[in-house]
Amino acid sequence: LGIEGGHQLLDGIDIMPMIQGSKTSRDVGIGFESGPQATWVEDRYKLVRHKDQVELYDLVTDQQESKDLSYSMPELASRMSAALLAWQESCKK
Repeated sequence: LGIEGGHQLLDGIDIMPMIQGSKTSRDVGIGFESGPQATWVEDRYKLVRHKDQVELYDLVTDQQESKDLSYSMPELASRMSAALLAWQESCKK
C-alpha cells in the first residue's frame, strides 16, 4: 500500500488462530480499565477492582456476577490482582 508505519511501540496478540477456528480461547488474561474500575479476565474467572475493593466471579457458573468468590478463593484473587497490576504498569510504558 505504500504506507509507512509509525515508530510507536504496539502491544497485542495474534488472533488469526481464533478467526480461523483452530483456537477457541486466549493463552493469557486480558485487562480493562475505565475510571476507578479495572478488570482482569482469565480463563473462566473475572476479577473486578473498584478502588480498594476486589471481587472475583466465575463467568461459567455465574453469568450475572452475583457471587463474589474473592473470600473463598483468595489465592486466585491475589494472583489475578497481581496480573492486573502488572498489566496496568505495562500500559504506562
